Amino acid sequence: MATIPQQAIDLIKQFEGFASNAYPDPLSGAEPYTIGYGSTVKADGSRVRLGDKITEAEAPELLLLKLENQFLPPQTRIPIWGSLGDGQRSAILSFAYNLGAAFYGSSDFQTLTRVLRDAQWTDIERAFSLYRNPNTNVEQGLLRRRLTEAKLFLSEVPGVAFSFAGQQFLDGRITLQTYLDSRTIGVVTPPPPPPKVYEPGDRILFLDDPFLQGKDVQALQAALIKQGITVGTDGVFGPRTEAAVKTFQSAKRLTTDGVVGPVTWAQVLQPPSRVTPAPVTTPTPPPAPVPAPVPAKEYEPGDRTLALETPFLEGKDVKAAQDALNQQGVTVGTDGVFGPGTEAAVKAFQKANDLPDDGVVGATTWARLLHSVFLLRVNKGTVLKLRPDDQGTLEDGEKQAIAAGSTYLLASYAYASATQGDFNGHIKCAFQGRNFKGFNTWFIYGGHAQVEFEGKVVYPREEQQATFTLYVTRDTIFKQSPIASSLLPGSQKQNVLKGNKFELHSYAFQDAGGGFSSHIKISLKNEADYLNGLSQWFVYDQHAYVEYDGKIVYPQSPMLQVTQNTVLKRRPVSSSQLANNEKFSSRAGTQIPLHSWAYRDANGKGFNSHIKFAIRYEKDFVQQLSTWYAYDRHAQIVLRDKVIYPPAFQGEPVRLPGRSTPVYTGQAIIPNGDFTWGEATHNGTRIPASTTIVNNIIDLARKLQAARNLLGGAFTINSWYRDPAANAAAGGASLSFHLQGRAVDLSVEGYSPLAAANALYSTNLRGIIYYSTHLHLDTGGKFFGRG
Repeated sequence: MATIPQQAIDLIKQFEGFASNAYPDPLSGAEPYTIGYGSTVKADGSRVRLGDKITEAEAPELLLLKLENQFLPPQTRIPIWGSLGDGQRSAILSFAYNLGAAFYGSSDFQTLTRVLRDAQWTDIERAFSLYRNPNTNVEQGLLRRRLTEAKLFLSEVPGVAFSFAGQQFLDGRITLQTYLDSRTIGVVTPPPPPPKVYEPGDRILFLDDPFLQGKDVQALQAALIKQGITVGTDGVFGPRTEAAVKTFQSAKRLTTDGVVGPVTWAQVLQPPSRVTPAPVTTPTPPPAPVPAPVPAKEYEPGDRTLALETPFLEGKDVKAAQDALNQQGVTVGTDGVFGPGTEAAVKAFQKANDLPDDGVVGATTWARLLHSVFLLRVNKGTVLKLRPDDQGTLEDGEKQAIAAGSTYLLASYAYASATQGDFNGHIKCAFQGRNFKGFNTWFIYGGHAQVEFEGKVVYPREEQQATFTLYVTRDTIFKQSPIASSLLPGSQKQNVLKGNKFELHSYAFQDAGGGFSSHIKISLKNEADYLNGLSQWFVYDQHAYVEYDGKIVYPQSPMLQVTQNTVLKRRPVSSSQLANNEKFSSRAGTQIPLHSWAYRDANGKGFNSHIKFAIRYEKDFVQQLSTWYAYDRHAQIVLRDKVIYPPAFQGEPVRLPGRSTPVYTGQAIIPNGDFTWGEATHNGTRIPASTTIVNNIIDLARKLQAARNLLGGAFTINSWYRDPAANAAAGGASLSFHLQGRAVDLSVEGYSPLAAANALYSTNLRGIIYYSTHLHLDTGGKFFGRG
């Protein structure tokens, strides 16, 4: 409980208000129902229903539970979270509780994300106040909440005060519009304080970035000249001045570190010694050589953030920014010096391109200046790799360490290719204007970085959050090669017990050269699951299966689907003729993956209207036996969501909004079509909530049928319509087109995802996103590209 500050609880209670009776969502008039202080889920995890009640004594405990389990964990991923005070954390938790736990990093919250990421506390009030639903009847109340949060946040920031206008608005002395005008009109930035003048000896001088400069540096240079050491007198402590100091220190037998501390100051400010030369009896040693000046570091475009500083930044990257500004129609000199004129040009460019006009050329402004190239943002310290393999398998020359928080401009990126397939969970990056160890194209693990385009995250995308899961069905061995485990050394295999499950970044059962000898190649998604530090393994496909959105997608085995309560039997006879140990009750809706099935024997003789089946996985065995019979009017065989036996059976009836008669899960959505209501509704378990959704499904089925006719290969549907609960469980976005029946995730027989996407570009499916293992298609987007 101590993890949630009391200020956060008080602030949320103040603005959420208390409701003892559950009430419907104001927009939908139905679910989600809310109770207490904004809770839609009860303590036991079940949803709040109409008619539920809660007391004021019980509500705070439910609020605290919700904050600890749902809202606190995402905020701890904010880079500066650990350095914030309780008031600052409380302000962020209140904001998240109101606008979404995963706001940080979302494309809808770019400004506040940037301010929190870069600790730009002078901009925190403006950033909070942006999120107030302008021009709605709730704008006034939301602005009051945002300013209260900003005030609490700034109460723990030394030197940054909450605005006078903000306090006036909270006190009710000015209107909303007056407050907004005060934040944009007539704001005068006070002139910067004059630079401090340092007298000789006031401070320690050394080579720093940026170079130290001032009266004391100029005095040091003059004193060195009097001591007979040649050096410029520009008042800037650069590499030449450092070399001159080292020469002086060497001659005076001082520590030769180039640092002008108290001892060196005392020596250099003494008058030069006047000594009558004695007869030379021994050769005079040659003077110590003056080290060659250290060349200034050459910065490539995008290497560093450019801003107005003293002394002015200069270099190749500044000139590149100036050239780019001129190409974009903003006139500025191209002297390679970032002065006031360049800063003004940057602000004009930023304002014209809807960017924060702060005059700072950071990652987003660099990307927009250089023709909207992709930006790689490193979220965790990691390594670049020349091959998309585990770090431990690479030589030192094949990897390059990079730090968390680094950003790099990319000419292009990819996570898969049409010939190579998936890059084992890695992003392939072609860096713009830079190379490492002589190479400009490298791989980086996708879990450690993201790719942005014009300030929006384009990899990974929200639809990819619905992950594949590997379920281990019996004790097995994970292997580094798809061969018999007896042929592998101990370091290349790992025992894994049945019952384990692993989230996957990707999986494959074949590559361009063919299959993997009945093995599944997997790339583990979570580093905590890595075995021997490695993410990529092979597992025998009879010992595990891959599931997506609650459905087995590999191996694609037939399923026995029980359509009404029945009895599974050891012999194909009436259940009254069987002993108790020869029969087993099974409920309607039960699904069992099969190894094989038959409706007649080798001689063509039937099984007395029964289906004979062999269960695929040991965990599903009935009474520890794999082979059984089921009456064929109580069960059916399904493959890829289509009934393949009995042939005329159409599955379970499903009642849809706006229809007086049911449809069946095995029934085609459009006449003579290949896509069924079972595929669209997850075998009848996800019933559309409105006729609009039903019509969306029909419209998408028509477009999918045209696409299937074009490609020829079978479409395997992984996920179509999702109700809110299924969408949340799959990790889908709150506005996912799956919720409207307008999107599907699928694979196409005989095509890689990229090849299928290219082939479908000419169709009416305008939302086409290809991933390493599947396609996302929808009728609502206008996007084509990588996910």
